Amino acid sequence: MVLQGNFVRRLLMAVDIEKYSRRTAATHYDAQVRLLRIVQCACRYARIRQVEPQESGDGLMLVFPPGLNEARVVPALIRGFRHGLSENNRDPGEFGPIRARMAIVEGATARSPNGFAGPASILVNDLVGVPVLKRKLADARPDSDLAVIVPHALYADLVSQNYPGLTREHFSRVALTLREEPVVAWVCLPPAGPAPDPYGPEIRWDGVATVLTVSGLATVAAELAHRYRAALTAGGRAVVADGHHTRRGDHDGSDRLDPDHPSHPDDVDEPRHDVVHHDDLHQDDLHQDDHPHP
Repeated sequence: MVLQGNFVRRLLMAVDIEKYSRRTAATHYDAQVRLLRIVQCACRYARIRQVEPQESGDGLMLVFPPGLNEARVVPALIRGFRHGLSENNRDPGEFGPIRARMAIVEGATARSPNGFAGPASILVNDLVGVPVLKRKLADARPDSDLAVIVPHALYADLVSQNYPGLTREHFSRVALTLREEPVVAWVCLPPAGPAPDPYGPEIRWDGVATVLTVSGLATVAAELAHRYRAALTAGGRAVVADGHHTRRGDHDGSDRLDPDHPSHPDDVDEPRHDVVHHDDLHQDDLHQDDHPHP
């Protein structure tokens, strides 16, 4: 057997929107756009400038570059996503307030013709959809808008060490069965509400929410807008069809979310010009009349 792909240890994150399928199809585009903005806020906190995303309609899987300082990145992703949820839900849009589930794993991962290969990409998607995580998020209303799950290996490496931003007492152990195998995981329910970045200046939500600059996310956003407009052209107030679409960042990773305010010693980049602006992802797209624009 010949090994296919270059398997490298990477951090992966999957996020899903709660009760997405129960909402009307006309609100799904709004939710997808807002999820991208929330994920960008999380990347901003973690000083991540490039991701490789795999979209799934109600959710998103992100594969991060190798060699990250996971003790810093993991708590920053959780804190940034929590802050993005809080800011987003102040003006929730047509979909309404977003509540979400998040799974974070680490493992050997390789690109494949239709996404990513390796047990980590399977595990992260299995974990984000487990029933116990859905129940815990539902039971946490209104105290929490986010339920986070990590496998035992990541808990042992990071959470149990009480690195800044990770407190092991905030995680509870759960026993799961995944693909007929017993699995131990750990769940955290961060409190709802703003979570300012302790290592950088105040995040301006209007900036995060109107310009997508993280390489990979911008590509997904552009494709999302293209699919929505194509649906409008084909049938008036049609809605973007859900499905699995892989979009990879093809840039050098020099994304910058706020060129005027570097906010971390290792966050030194060049400005980008291939960003997706709010004109491509504006909520007014949801209020088009029945006559498509030329």
